[in-house]
Amino acid sequence: MIGIKTAINKAAKVIDPPPKTTVNRWSKKGYVSNMIEFANYGAAGGRVGQYPDRLPAEIITTVRLKEKYRLSQIGQARQYLADKNLLEEKAGSGSELEAELVFKTLDYNSKIEKGREKISQLAEQGAEPDEIQKAVRELNDQMQLHEVIEDYIREYLKAVDDLENETLSKAN
Repeated sequence: MIGIKTAINKAAKVIDPPPKTTVNRWSKKGYVSNMIEFANYGAAGGRVGQYPDRLPAEIITTVRLKEKYRLSQIGQARQYLADKNLLEEKAGSGSELEAELVFKTLDYNSKIEKGREKISQLAEQGAEPDEIQKAVRELNDQMQLHEVIEDYIREYLKAVDDLENETLSKAN
């Protein structure tokens, strides 16, 4: 586990990180991992929130993606991967995330095809324009979420590599 200040300092070796208050807000809203527990350092040290060790990589990923996506979309993608335990330390290996990227692409292609078929059927059946527009919006939402998840995986893997390379260059 890692404290938020330490996580920000690690991220600062790769990017210009946001201030602690921003990362705290991101954590509360689910854009990055939430605090796991408090560590008590006695009267002098106080209580310090402890976060998963992946927090620096999540901060880097979020900073990089927020230029392209809304924070809520980034949080949705992160939550999707976290729910599948793909961001855990053991499961966060590149091979598992890359496999998820392939699976997501195959699943995505299937959903897109089904969505297009549904829209075609609605049009052929003479459905109301509102119903067709709703189906188109749902398909567009699925397509956009898939894109965010793909980009999140790529940026997260890049952030992990960047952090490892920074650690290795400091050791040499």
